[in-house]
Amino acid sequence: MRAVDDVSITLNEGEALGLVGESGCGKSTLLRLLLRLHPADSGQIRFAGTDVTRATGRALVGLRRDVQAVFQNPHAALDPRLSVFAAVAEPLRIQAKLSRHALSEHVEKLLHDVGLPGEFLWRYPHELSGGQKQRVCIARALAPSPKALLLDEPTSALDVSMQAQIINLLADLRRREHLAFLFVSHNLAVVRQLCERVAVMNAGRIVEEGSAAAVLTRPTHPYTHTLVEAVLPPRRQRIADDPNRQASIGSAPR
Repeated sequence: MRAVDDVSITLNEGEALGLVGESGCGKSTLLRLLLRLHPADSGQIRFAGTDVTRATGRALVGLRRDVQAVFQNPHAALDPRLSVFAAVAEPLRIQAKLSRHALSEHVEKLLHDVGLPGEFLWRYPHELSGGQKQRVCIARALAPSPKALLLDEPTSALDVSMQAQIINLLADLRRREHLAFLFVSHNLAVVRQLCERVAVMNAGRIVEEGSAAAVLTRPTHPYTHTLVEAVLPPRRQRIADDPNRQASIGSAPR
């Protein structure tokens, strides 16, 4: 197993790029490399002309501000000892010199932008639902006014109705803030809804890349075709999820 090997992708300004592939192909590791959470053994990672792998001092601080992440598990992404206000204010305390009043106003605005009323400011993670926690994580990521968001399966830990709300929120925020998204997901339907372009990764290599509509409806690489074929159509999905329906199918006369 190799995570990762010869990946080569480009994320354009204001673009939403979906990164798809089977578990273990290196998608999450790639995001950690882009964030400098893991050191790269070789190759280059460039952001707006700056080599991320070599950045130090002010250049690295600027990269931390311009590229933010929303992780897969909102329950683990928040410090249980910090209130919502403290969690969202933390990157602002590090990256911006704001007065106490300006800091409070900015945090309240961020919560409003992600659909949380002011009453949530002084709640703690154990008092929030999964969807509310992910909204706090998104607000925290938006706090330093980044240019790009790296999203690692941001809806996989949520129920279906909450997934739809978070996806709609992300789409609205991207249009409003002109953000670039690198969106990692196994859910091809979500990728097609949110992303303009898709890159398919297999064993650390990009095997197919193009517009979301083209790649997910008319795949040309055998691996992409296998991924698309593995997704159950809605009717088959309902049957598979209904044990009574499965039993009736199995007992039907031939």
